[in-house]
Amino acid sequence: PPSPLQGGVSSSETLLGHLLSFHLLGPFLLREDVLSLRMCSRVLSRSVNDIISSSWYFNWDRISQEDRPLARTTMKWSRIRNVNLTDPPINCIPEGITYVHFHRDCNVTQVMPFIQQFPSLRAIDVLDVDMEEDQDDNFLLHVAHTCPQLEILKLSASNLVDASVIELASCCPQLHTLILHAPSITDDAIIQLSERCTHLRDVDLSQCTNVTDSAIIQLAEHCTGLEHINLSACKLISDASITHLAQHCPSLRTINLAKCKKISSKSVSQLASHCTQLESINLRNCTQVVKNKPSSSSSDDPLAQLGASCPRLHTVNLGGCTKLTDETLAQMAASCARLSSIKVRHCDDITDHAVMELAQTCRQLEHVDLGWCYNVTDEAITQLARLCPRLRYVNITGCSDLTDEAIKQLA
Repeated sequence: PPSPLQGGVSSSETLLGHLLSFHLLGPFLLREDVLSLRMCSRVLSRSVNDIISSSWYFNWDRISQEDRPLARTTMKWSRIRNVNLTDPPINCIPEGITYVHFHRDCNVTQVMPFIQQFPSLRAIDVLDVDMEEDQDDNFLLHVAHTCPQLEILKLSASNLVDASVIELASCCPQLHTLILHAPSITDDAIIQLSERCTHLRDVDLSQCTNVTDSAIIQLAEHCTGLEHINLSACKLISDASITHLAQHCPSLRTINLAKCKKISSKSVSQLASHCTQLESINLRNCTQVVKNKPSSSSSDDPLAQLGASCPRLHTVNLGGCTKLTDETLAQMAASCARLSSIKVRHCDDITDHAVMELAQTCRQLEHVDLGWCYNVTDEAITQLARLCPRLRYVNITGCSDLTDEAIKQLA
């Protein structure tokens, strides 16, 4: 459509031509080497040629059929290394491709032949691909046997068996990032994985509901360089796991324990004592992490200890921690001046007092979730708006005591 550029622009090709000629897009590509043309079906041939030849990353999704022949030719000699694919065009991808992300419109019968053609792949993301029920194990075995240099794998598969994960661990010892949403796997798979892939730094086992403390303890002891771990909805995990993670993995930066209802304040204390580089913690619906009676001293409160011991901490999710009180939240806020995101949704006992303490102490707040905190009033929201100029998101759903005044203050 006609563009905001003066004089109007007749096509997307002309617009991109302007950007390139004014050195607005070209220098960006040279510096960042990333460009996505997803949804840009009207981008025409000359622009595609100019862009592809200077990029490391290309998103094939929605490039018009008339432009794909030129794109195929150009991609063969380009320096592209990262590709986002909907309909994998095997015959045009450069041999040096190392990272591929398959769009949700792909199916496993398209993905497997593509991977076969590129055994040097180091990163495969099929998290969005809907695996057929009988294809989960075949796919993972195919990846394991085809890509021995694999470092990153992102996969969601509901019917995996342990043997397939163990084979992956045996064939791909260089794995350092594994996102594996596989509720059917058990401790055996994770134990073997941790023993054979000791370079793991980023592990996401969310919804692996059969995994227990035994597996996480082994993971902590063998993969001491862990920086990110997601155990959300791993309902069998307890303080024993988190204690081992804290004591053996001091480089932890993010930890997600949402819905791990066996986790208590002991885990928070262990993380505060050993993981001083922690930046983000998710304790959503961990109802035991808050003591029944808040301590009179902030030094005795695990959440306050966490803030005091972890100067980089910027993101905390305490949503659904129904025992959370004003006193506990205020004590934590006093030691977390760098907080940029705090979620206390469904914490019924939180009132204006705690929110005003947050506003007073945590001036860098950008994201605040107060959903269904029934006791929060206009006064607290006014204080947030006045003292936290970086605010970008405030959830006040279900805060029934708020009036138009609160909305005016945020406007």
